[in-house]
Amino acid sequence: MLVVTCLAFSRALIARLALCVGLLMVLLPSPAPVQAQNLFAPAARVNDRVITRYEVRQRARFLKILGAKGDLQKQALDRLIEERVQFDAAAGLGLSVTEAGIQAGMEEFAKRANMDANKLIGALGRAGVEKETFRDFVEAGLLWREVIRTKFAQSTTISSFEIDR
Repeated sequence: MLVVTCLAFSRALIARLALCVGLLMVLLPSPAPVQAQNLFAPAARVNDRVITRYEVRQRARFLKILGAKGDLQKQALDRLIEERVQFDAAAGLGLSVTEAGIQAGMEEFAKRANMDANKLIGALGRAGVEKETFRDFVEAGLLWREVIRTKFAQSTTISSFEIDR
């Protein structure tokens, strides 16, 4: 009789434990994937500059909004690596862009979508893209233009004949 009572008690205890474990699994949040746990961990290093997973994710969202196709994470990382090299090239030439220049570049880019910069920033924000992602994209483009102008403008000569043509 004692053995039967112990078995019944053990089955009831096991059933309760199983119920508790099941409830805990449902109620507690599941662990995030390792990759998402630290968005600010380095995704790549370019010279002394770090590209974070967060930057890659943001740029991929931005590329998607711009209509890019394919592996957006790879494209985003590749583009961010290129931009870090471009920033280094600009720094090596002593080039920089003022905040006013960046703002003008953002306005220019927004006009392509028939918006002003604030409206575009708002639309990007609703899509999960931070203002800084857009700003950094524009700054990189402006800096690279300056690098190209500085390196090649003096070596490019257009004759009067070419202008007339």
